[in-house]
Amino acid sequence: MPAPRQPFAENEGAPPDSVVAFVSRRLGSDFEPGYGYGSWVFLGRDAVLKIDPIEHRRGSFSADSVADGLDLAGVATPEMLGAGTIEGHEWIEISRIAGAPAYLTWLDYPPEARRRFMQRLREALAEWRKIVPVASGDAEGDGMVKSASEALFTIESAREQLAGALPFMPPEYAKYADDVLLKREALEIKKGESPQVLVHGDLWLGNMLASEAGELVGLIDFGRAAWAPADAELDTLLRFWRFPWLFVPEEWEPRYRDNQDVLDYSLLSGIVADSTIGLSDEDAAIRLAVYDLAYRLKKIADWGWSDEQERLLEAVVHDDTYRRVIEARS
Repeated sequence: MPAPRQPFAENEGAPPDSVVAFVSRRLGSDFEPGYGYGSWVFLGRDAVLKIDPIEHRRGSFSADSVADGLDLAGVATPEMLGAGTIEGHEWIEISRIAGAPAYLTWLDYPPEARRRFMQRLREALAEWRKIVPVASGDAEGDGMVKSASEALFTIESAREQLAGALPFMPPEYAKYADDVLLKREALEIKKGESPQVLVHGDLWLGNMLASEAGELVGLIDFGRAAWAPADAELDTLLRFWRFPWLFVPEEWEPRYRDNQDVLDYSLLSGIVADSTIGLSDEDAAIRLAVYDLAYRLKKIADWGWSDEQERLLEAVVHDDTYRRVIEARS
């Protein structure tokens, strides 16, 4: 049996002293570490440094230039302040938006504040979808955002992840996964692909900044931005809504496990409606199931099989899971 890929093993090491010294020169000695997945993040008073832990990899932060200093219906994105490499590690410096990651304050919001917050996100995403970036692999060059295939938003990329996960999966789960993909392939034959728009690709409360008053004031972390069908925007957002403790720092996991009622699906009704225009409940449900399945299969190929992987895959392969989410749009 092949070994799991473990693609982010290099991210787990602490940055070398030379990189820390570079951060201090850029941000000042009072910087603090930030919370990031797939990058080293450092917070200064007015700026943030993001550094790729993997040497000589390029393009990890290319989508940040698409979101350079935007005003999305009153919601800000960071300005690009600088970019380069330090000892082979790519870095970018961006402005720091005044506000806190919303997962820190969400549990204290009253219901009306949560509704206002999500309505503001809906309005910001409507502006975001109007931008037309260069997608990776286009004839114009390497591109600035991921293609739908790179972001695991196509049936072909889902099939590739299934092939990588098969050596680690019990046969019955492989069959379940194949059945879901067959439904999606039949849908593609029947209706074809949806038009593509710009999607953020990593929407969860950690990438949404809130003011002290609980208002959405900023969107950050555009590394997974992609040119893809509009419903792909729901991929990470719904995964967070279902399993928030998988996203937050360890010390916050118990609070989100014990307070799942604060992530009511009705709060997503407008965003789900905007993202699934023209799709029936059945078609939208199977599309969302395949996005989630592709991600879960990648995790199995990356890290192998476990009780946790089994539990999470169980929640994906039955696309009935998504029907009640889709019903929230009405």
